[in-house]
Amino acid sequence: MNSSSLFKSSFRGLDDTLSSLPSSVQASHARREKALASSFLNDSDVYSHRPSKYLNDLSITINQNEMSELFDSTVATTTTKQPDTVCDSLFREFQEILESHSSSGQIFQTISDLEQNCTNAIEILSENKFNSSAELSRLELERNTWRLLNALYQNRLNPDNMDEDEAMNLFSPSDRDTVALILNNSNRLREWQLVIDWLEKCAADQSKRAMQPMVGHFLDKTVGWENTLYQLQNTQITYQSSRPIITELDPDAPARQKKPLHDLDAEDETRLFEQILAEIRCGRLDSAQSLCYHCGQPWRAAILEGWRLYHDPNYTAADSSELYPIEGNPNRGIWKLCAYRLSEESKCSPIWRGILGALCGNIRALLPVCKQWEDLLWAYVKVLVDVQVEKELRSYSTAAPMPPAYWNYQLSMDEIFQELSGNPDFKIRNEAQKPSRIIQQLLILNRPSELMSTMAQWVTQEACDPHLIRTAAHLVLILRLLGQSFSSASSDTILRAYVKVLMNLRDPNLVAYYTATLSRDDQISLYSQFLETITGLEERAACLEAASVCSLPVEVIVQKVVENSRLKESDLSTTLVPETSEEDNAKISALDWIVFYESQRAEALWQTNALVRYFISHDKLDAARKAFDKIPPNSVVLVLTQHHCSVIDDVTDFSRMPSRVNCAVREFLCYKAYLAAEESFVDWFKLLNERPQMLNELPETATYSEKVAYEHLIAQYKNEYKRWKLALDHQTKAVKETFHNMILFPDGGWLRDPPNTEQDDPTRAHQMAALRKLCIPKMVLLLHKVLHSNGDYQECIQLSELVVDETHKIYKEYGKQELNELLLKICDSSAALLDENKDAFGYPLSS
Repeated sequence: MNSSSLFKSSFRGLDDTLSSLPSSVQASHARREKALASSFLNDSDVYSHRPSKYLNDLSITINQNEMSELFDSTVATTTTKQPDTVCDSLFREFQEILESHSSSGQIFQTISDLEQNCTNAIEILSENKFNSSAELSRLELERNTWRLLNALYQNRLNPDNMDEDEAMNLFSPSDRDTVALILNNSNRLREWQLVIDWLEKCAADQSKRAMQPMVGHFLDKTVGWENTLYQLQNTQITYQSSRPIITELDPDAPARQKKPLHDLDAEDETRLFEQILAEIRCGRLDSAQSLCYHCGQPWRAAILEGWRLYHDPNYTAADSSELYPIEGNPNRGIWKLCAYRLSEESKCSPIWRGILGALCGNIRALLPVCKQWEDLLWAYVKVLVDVQVEKELRSYSTAAPMPPAYWNYQLSMDEIFQELSGNPDFKIRNEAQKPSRIIQQLLILNRPSELMSTMAQWVTQEACDPHLIRTAAHLVLILRLLGQSFSSASSDTILRAYVKVLMNLRDPNLVAYYTATLSRDDQISLYSQFLETITGLEERAACLEAASVCSLPVEVIVQKVVENSRLKESDLSTTLVPETSEEDNAKISALDWIVFYESQRAEALWQTNALVRYFISHDKLDAARKAFDKIPPNSVVLVLTQHHCSVIDDVTDFSRMPSRVNCAVREFLCYKAYLAAEESFVDWFKLLNERPQMLNELPETATYSEKVAYEHLIAQYKNEYKRWKLALDHQTKAVKETFHNMILFPDGGWLRDPPNTEQDDPTRAHQMAALRKLCIPKMVLLLHKVLHSNGDYQECIQLSELVVDETHKIYKEYGKQELNELLLKICDSSAALLDENKDAFGYPLSS
């Protein structure tokens, strides 16, 4: 059979088909007002397409009421937002969605809301002047991912298969009913069809936003091939075609005569084919047919009509008195064979062959017109479903045999994605490696474990996009709610990465909410890291409130904050100087966290003690005093009250207090005594250096008036000296008292735990022992300085008795060097006593 005969026979078959179904063609305009998906069933698409009032009517011929709409339409105004602002708002909006749909029964509403939020962001970015194509593309991919997840898991969790009894009750099922039965009873086919519907919905959204030029922009409502017709009618026109054209205008003329159309018609034909293909790619067959009518080619609309599945509603209609129009093509098998052969015809336009290939399942004709990753996936899956459904359909009825090449298409979903990854086009291969595409691929293949491990690898990369991490984290949470099983290690890695992203936003509600989705150890570790960055008092209170609302272990977290800050290594250059550095202030400021709750006051004492130990060991007394002052004044009494410790005759019973708390209280009081002694010495030393200056002697040649003035100054000096001496004696007494309180600290000595206390922290015990050896000899020397400066030499000698006393055993804290230094100082005091005619111990010498 030659090409001309093939075309004639194919169109005779189509004419017979359409003539037997006049109602179908007559109703085609009404159907244009309905949403139509690309699936075999009108109601199998999970997405609804809203029809426009004037479907693809882009002609310059103004219909009735169109003019009024042009003038009455209002311009919507939107608030201009920067892309970063719009996209960053998704962090908060996603959290609000999860909070508002907390039950697993609302999971699909949650996914729909996530998709809608992405759609809203896309609309805002599309309408303002800060349009960012990269941000729009990323948001569209994310929105499409949520849409895919929603469709797939609604089908997987709610298969809703028809039972056998219901299937047997179908009386003489039509092709449409048969396909409905096939899809209903095959989860695999139904899922593949959902993928097709998803891809077509995505393409429809994309075409709506892209606003590409359409055929209506170039053609008014007209007859087909109008330039060819005009040249045939008027041989003297000025814009004749550059080549000899056909002389007849039937659809088969170009193939039969082997001549082209007019050049302008050829261009218009290409535009028409491109838009028909685009409409079919978007699942809008009605729109494609309407376009054919618009361009004066109803016979192409008839070819497209032949794809529809046959259905006679009169067999199953409840009202037998009314005759319903028959739908679809009863000779669809013949149409499919003809369309397949026509799609193989090399003399046809490649785009027209691709259009027919999409409808009849010819993958070889369809692939050349697919240029994007989604288009290729759509082509592969659409033909896959077409072949599988056709195979099932022909088991119920006979039809014209299809060529062997049609049945040879046996790719699985895995193999389809392998084809995409190995596509010869670099752009396709590169697109297949994008994270969003890999996520979509693994969702379709139903491999949640592989998805988690793959996303976990992405989020650990330093340059990972924060919005990709947001998407990955919410996929983890959604799939958990959907009951999917996967590695907790991978999912926790993703959630930890997302929490760290949220820390940069400094929103405690977000950080606390997502931290609560992790294990207790991760909650403590991550939220404590976040709190370390918060310095304002109000911000800190808000962070603790957010943690409490999300049921985080707040007390353990704030303890961890203080420990992290205290144990953080300091710069060596700041460690060796006595001044308080910024790092020291940060350590001190961290103590504020642990005094927020009175129930943690004992722990606050413990942590403060550790920090004071650190500062004293590095000779940072100002920092130690600042850290000590962070503890509220009534803390010791509060701790005693909390542990029901009784006080009898000014003696506190610590028996009911836990050992750790007892040690913390005692150590805190030791530092209180030490800092009081240091402060009293500083005050004494300052006062010592404020001694009034002695007046110089008056020269013998002074006048009377000068002598009178001099005597007045002498009297003033004596009064100032008397006041100073009185203040110095008072301060010396205070120094003696505070130093003795520290050196002779009761119940075991300074910085010694109560007897029989188990040492569960060897580091602490070592540090306390080191501080005793550092501070006690130092304080004894300072006390000697005070006494010696005040002339209390005998008391200086008595310090030796204090050191060697077996009751306090202070001598154990001395090394050889410290003892030598102390003995030298005592020798100086003995020498001063000898100068006063007393013996070396301060007793008067006998005459």
